[in-house]
Amino acid sequence: KFVEIPVKLVKTSAPESLSIPEVRNKRQLEVFLWLYRNHPLLSDEKKGWSVALLRELDRTNDSDLFRSDGKGWPLVEGKHFHQFVPNFERTTYTIDPQEGLRRTQKHKEFREKNLQIHEVVRLAFRDVASSTNVRSAIACVTPPHTFNSNKAPLIIPDINVYHDSRQYYRKIAYLCGIFNSFVFDFLIRQRVSMNLNFFYVYQTPVPLETGNVSKEIAKISARLCSFDERFREFACAVGVQFGPLDMRERIELTAKLNALVARHYGLNRERLEIILRSFEGFEEDKGLEKMQEVKWNDTLIRKFNGEVRKRVFSYFDQLDSRESEVKAE
Repeated sequence: KFVEIPVKLVKTSAPESLSIPEVRNKRQLEVFLWLYRNHPLLSDEKKGWSVALLRELDRTNDSDLFRSDGKGWPLVEGKHFHQFVPNFERTTYTIDPQEGLRRTQKHKEFREKNLQIHEVVRLAFRDVASSTNVRSAIACVTPPHTFNSNKAPLIIPDINVYHDSRQYYRKIAYLCGIFNSFVFDFLIRQRVSMNLNFFYVYQTPVPLETGNVSKEIAKISARLCSFDERFREFACAVGVQFGPLDMRERIELTAKLNALVARHYGLNRERLEIILRSFEGFEEDKGLEKMQEVKWNDTLIRKFNGEVRKRVFSYFDQLDSRESEVKAE
């Protein structure tokens, strides 16, 4: 009935809030502890991370900017996107670009790059992330020429990467892949009850963007997000195609990405299995990959995740075989 949680783990996983992780059994606790011991927190600049989280416009305090006539740039909120799906729902409000940019200029994270940052794709996540939802961590690369409400905070890499657009694109693609993985979600849902507050994100371990596996993660992530012309520059910079994906391609790519993220975290098969089994509410539907017209909703998301999960081990085992062959050579 009971799980002993070391005080040291509480201090490591939540050094600021000292929140207690809600792990359900000893096996999950072992994996949770192992991940924290082996990777730096996203807030740990001494170990290589430099990432800012930002609420760009407030849903209440900046509502004077919001228009309902369709003129201007769209206002992106959390409900408008899902994992790698920037068009989950249609946007409701727009904002005059000049007025919006005057308001966003106040953020020190943008500095003199305010306009430049809004002319390229950006990475956002939903701030509502109940642990009982089918997925808790939901991130997406959103199109250029948009603004974000506080319900869709931005993930901003070190401002210096804006001097190199390719580096910036690769970094947000990589982080999008990590945030949308089962591993990252497993870590988040042990601590989140309703809102994905910044300190939860900052205090989550994320492996550094190094090596060939991280490059593969970035490429698959970028391909999953780049479904139309608006993502051309982003896709080309990362080295992938852009355009729509059929359901089968999306399922297979997402499964492969999850296997790569698990490998990048250094998980073995047993630990990965514990993580995958921790997710409840997934469904499976063999006919899903034959779907011609995709209309996303919560039911489809559950089935999609179910079909992805059952394919992850196939790709994970392939990575094991590939590594064994390389070592043999």
